Amino acid sequence: MTALNGQTGEIRWNFKALDHFVLGSGSMPIGPTVGQLDGVGGPDIVVGARDSHDPNNWDNDHALLLALDHAGRLLWGRQDPNANPLTYTHPVIVDADKDGQAEIYWGDWNTVGHFPPFDATAWSTTGPANFYRFDAGGSVVWRSELGTWWSNKDLTIADVDADGAQEVLANGPNGVDDGIWYLDTRTGAKEAWISTAPYKVARAPVIADLWNTGTMQWVVEASEAVLVFDTHNPYDSAFPHLPDPVLGVPRPPPTAFWDATFTVKSPNMWWQELTVTPTSPHTISKVEVRLNENVWLPMSKSSWGAWTSSYKAPAGTRVEFLAWDGTTASQSLPFTWLDGTLTKGSTTPSEPPPPPPPPPPPPPPGAFAASYQLSPNVNEWWVEVAVTSTHAIQGINASVDGGAWRSLSRTSWSATSWAKSFFVEKGSLVQFRATNSTGAFNHSQTFTWLTSGPPPTTFTATFQPCCPDNNWWVEVKVTTDHTLSKVEAQANGGSWVLLSKTSWGTWAKSFFVADNSSVKFRATNDAGATVESAAYTWI
Repeated sequence: MTALNGQTGEIRWNFKALDHFVLGSGSMPIGPTVGQLDGVGGPDIVVGARDSHDPNNWDNDHALLLALDHAGRLLWGRQDPNANPLTYTHPVIVDADKDGQAEIYWGDWNTVGHFPPFDATAWSTTGPANFYRFDAGGSVVWRSELGTWWSNKDLTIADVDADGAQEVLANGPNGVDDGIWYLDTRTGAKEAWISTAPYKVARAPVIADLWNTGTMQWVVEASEAVLVFDTHNPYDSAFPHLPDPVLGVPRPPPTAFWDATFTVKSPNMWWQELTVTPTSPHTISKVEVRLNENVWLPMSKSSWGAWTSSYKAPAGTRVEFLAWDGTTASQSLPFTWLDGTLTKGSTTPSEPPPPPPPPPPPPPPGAFAASYQLSPNVNEWWVEVAVTSTHAIQGINASVDGGAWRSLSRTSWSATSWAKSFFVEKGSLVQFRATNSTGAFNHSQTFTWLTSGPPPTTFTATFQPCCPDNNWWVEVKVTTDHTLSKVEAQANGGSWVLLSKTSWGTWAKSFFVADNSSVKFRATNDAGATVESAAYTWI
């Protein structure tokens, strides 16, 4: 996981899950979710990762749910012994039970993905799928099993049955038909099942108010169809909620003000419902709300007469309402949200103070250069290098034969020395990478381990294709004395397709190759030189 500066693209921090967990491939096939867990600093990050460290017994492999704080520090990681190896479900961080503390809802995928080496069991199901609620500290609140065919969908959370509690909408069959289960967010219990027969669900449901009536529908993409289900209940969705507003041109201030009583009903962190009672007759044309003296945001007139909106307002937020009658208005006294006060009088309307100017961009860093000197004490179990630079060095990593980067630690006996104990076979090609305080990288030359002289300069490689009898899997083993930066594959003279380094030492990717296709491979070393393989026939 890498965080970048949004203004400059510079790396803020890196986190490598394989340094903390035994995961085998350790891939993160889905993007992270951002939200607040620990109540400290900026937003936190939660993401799922695949576990395939034991390719001979998938019962020993369980998907990881990982939580980092805003600075990329590990908060917690959980691998439920009941979990499947893979996950394609984005975690959902939300306070569905409205107690002021976020929870995490998540699911695994009941398949192993590609089995190394590829065989007929790939993508087969491993049993039921698991759906979870975790608390903010990573403890399992509940786990619910569904016998899904393929549990690679995301989750939706809404009070679809208007019982006052949110439900998780999760894909799963009932008998021979596919559909959507309603799971109680409090217990994980199955409350209801909605059939999508004769169609099979392809994506997670989407919550919407399609007719702008204040009621809630959900839409699901299925095989050969788009299905719409009407709950006939008021809109109440914890995830996804109504979209955040787009800031526009400020409206002119009121020409006059009048008195009114403002009464809120059933407030929570994602729901504002308001009734405005003018002291003298006024026809209210629109109502707006603002949070913590920010911009005024629109509210909607509901079918039952109240004005409603769904903006994030945690407990303690300063909430104000502004009711309009043409060009005149009435502004409420500020509510301290969720403190139990439901009624306020009015005050003179006012505009929020102008926002502060944006911070100036950081100055561009100078060129990041470094020199690297191996320690005379290195051996096959000891890696040590001295790194000097005019920049402050924040970290040093090492890569062996183009493999994963390993973190070294600063030694106590030298201000420039970094070291770690791990196995490096004699003759291996080792490269170091320095990171400065802005997150920029500098790479060393390539060292041939425990030998004198530079690495070989003539770039040659041998290619050994794997599984040429599978139309959906391209895999090759590349043997060379050089550090590889990438390996690609080409079918029938088409475009080159980038392959990924596997945990078992080959390069592979899933894409379609028709029978009798001519497949070539191309390897590129760290100096940019390339070498191509002979053509292999895919059968």
